Order: sequence, then structure tokens, then C-alpha cells
Amino acid sequence: MAAIAADDGSDSDDAICLVGNADDNDGISKSWLVDSAASAHMCWMHACFDDCKTTTGRSVTMGDKGSVATAGVGTVVLKVIVQGKTRKIKLEKVLHVPTMGFNLMSVGMMDERGAEVSFKRGTSIIKMNEKIGACGTRKNGLYHLDMAPMSEVAAVASLQLWHERLGHVNVAGVKRMF
Repeated sequence: MAAIAADDGSDSDDAICLVGNADDNDGISKSWLVDSAASAHMCWMHACFDDCKTTTGRSVTMGDKGSVATAGVGTVVLKVIVQGKTRKIKLEKVLHVPTMGFNLMSVGMMDERGAEVSFKRGTSIIKMNEKIGACGTRKNGLYHLDMAPMSEVAAVASLQLWHERLGHVNVAGVKRMF
């Protein structure tokens, strides 16, 4: 899989994402990919957002030249592992793209925030003010952020997401489906 996002030069949140085949056997849908070609952070899971403002009329153009609508834009706080310790990093202006199926951290957006991102010997390192803020590991040619395991809060948010996806079926019904 290769992903790239580019800015169309306007003030909108629109982006382009060229995507190859993604095999989710590697858990790619749950990870965050450090993408040096992406101009926007993109996340498919609504449960990841701390806040998300609904948007209409905005889209991401996919590699097959089809486009998918963005559902919103907001802030995501990620729990990452740096040198064995869990840290939180905050990503702003993250596009919510529910049909994408994977998440992208834009190196360009990190650079705009003053971060330094480097890639060396299968590792990506993201520094803010000379301090390591996050690290990533190369797997199958892609750099995945080193993430802390999902907490119970994430599991509850996932239940909420399925509740919404299934047309607001009651929570007990969603649990029975699991």
C-alpha cells in the first residue's frame, strides 16, 4: 500500500489520497502511518476524535480518481510509546474519512507545527523542541507509529461507533451482535 495526500492550494480541507492495495492482516486499519507525502492528517475511526466538527461538501480524491466525502475535521489525541513510556500527542485539523480504512499522520503538517521528522534504519523519529514526541517502526515498507495498547475507553468508544453505524440500535443489541 502506498498513500499520498496533496493540498489543492485552496483554504478547504480537501485532499488527494492515492492508495494501493491494503492487506489488513498487519492491523493497518488500527495503526497510524507516518506519511511523508501527505498534506493532511486523515483518520477513518470516529472514536479516535476528541472533537470533530461535521463538514459537508468536502472530499478526498482516491487513486482511482473516485472521491469519498469527508465527514468532519477535528482533533485526535494519540497514546504513543517513546523509549518504553506512554505519551500523548495531539493532532489538529485531522480529516475524518470514514471509508479510508487506515489513518495517516502528515509529515508536512508536523513540519508546519515545528516538528522535526526523520527516517533512519527502519525507524521514524518525531521531535518537538529537541524532545522525542513519537517514534515509528517500518513494517512492510510503511512507517507505523509505535502506539500504546487500546484502553477500555477506546473499546467503549468503539461500541458507540457501532451503535451509530447500525442505525442507533440499542447498546444491548450491539453487544449481542459482538
